Amino acid sequence: MNKHQAMIHYRVVMSVIIKWLADGILGEEDFTKLDSLFADKYGLPKGSIYR
Repeated sequence: MNKHQAMIHYRVVMSVIIKWLADGILGEEDFTKLDSLFADKYGLPKGSIYR
């Protein structure tokens, strides 16, 4: 998977997680943990504009 594909996969996953956060399924703490988990999985650094 190249960097462009990894960024797209990350954004797709995060769109679902953001929806869950908005619906109250997840809390802020869970959101933060999942954001870090998927950013690490897809190789996005902490300062990335896509995060």
